[in-house]
Amino acid sequence: MNAKKQKKVMGLCGETPKLGESRRCIEEEPDVGGSITLADDGKMPDGAEPRKNRNTWLKRKYKLGTWNIRNMTAGKLNTIINEANENNIDILGITEHRWAQKGHFKTDCGGQIIYSGKEKAGQSGVAIFLSKTTSISIIGYKPVNDRILTIRLFGQAKNITLIQVYAPTSAASEEEIEEFYDILQKEVDNKDKRDILIISGDFNAKVGGKINREEDGIVGITGLGERNERGTILVDFAVANEIAIKNTMFEKHPRRLFTWTSPDGKTKNQIDYIIIEKRWASAIQDVTTKPKADYDTDHELLVATLKIKLKIKKATVKPIRYDVKDIG
Repeated sequence: MNAKKQKKVMGLCGETPKLGESRRCIEEEPDVGGSITLADDGKMPDGAEPRKNRNTWLKRKYKLGTWNIRNMTAGKLNTIINEANENNIDILGITEHRWAQKGHFKTDCGGQIIYSGKEKAGQSGVAIFLSKTTSISIIGYKPVNDRILTIRLFGQAKNITLIQVYAPTSAASEEEIEEFYDILQKEVDNKDKRDILIISGDFNAKVGGKINREEDGIVGITGLGERNERGTILVDFAVANEIAIKNTMFEKHPRRLFTWTSPDGKTKNQIDYIIIEKRWASAIQDVTTKPKADYDTDHELLVATLKIKLKIKKATVKPIRYDVKDIG
């Protein structure tokens, strides 16, 4: 998409625009102090530099969430943003939005939504919503495909690479699962080695609790249920990359552990996870579901408390404007 032809999206965190329909926007966009303008490929535009003063540090604790919402229609986007605001979530990974193509846009409340989907709407899709205070720390992003989206945030001692994922379901073939993890592994391998790595999303895998010493610091003892084949694949991936599956490490009531409920309400599984590099595992101080989050989905909102310090990344160029038709 040519940046010169882009227009901004209006109406989010207020009146939501209809997907697939163009809408005329005002000529000038109000400047949000410290907000970042991303190029079409997700990279920082030329001339963008961090603000150099004493007030570049943001707060120390953040709420990071992940939620499979099954389908994000135009009218439901506001609901998701409102739930994020009500739960004080700074970064919300979204899976299965089913939008077409890829891109990013600013919400009326100053946040950013970055998304990645298929060429045509209707299946899968991953996205990340960043609040106004968090979006000013964006360095850039990479929409890998309809199942994997990577963003990079400007941190104090370390930058953060966050990967939002939506793994194939149990109906997928072994080849599809293998391809998913191969691509995910490439993203992990290609990140800046100095960055803190966080992976969140719907893995469609049951991990359960730790079963051997090799999993020390990787899988906790409070994981819900029994491990299945897809769970073994995820744990093997975690062990190989020395990353900790954090929502298996906090003692909670089962209603704060399960993330998915079957249509008949009889089966409840833990298949969504928030994962961080083992050496930085203590940065995640809690992970819990939010059963009261209101949205028509069979998944629970999963939220982690992250103790980390982000920094403002200041863009010195004018904001890019987007056309609402580009989000599907």
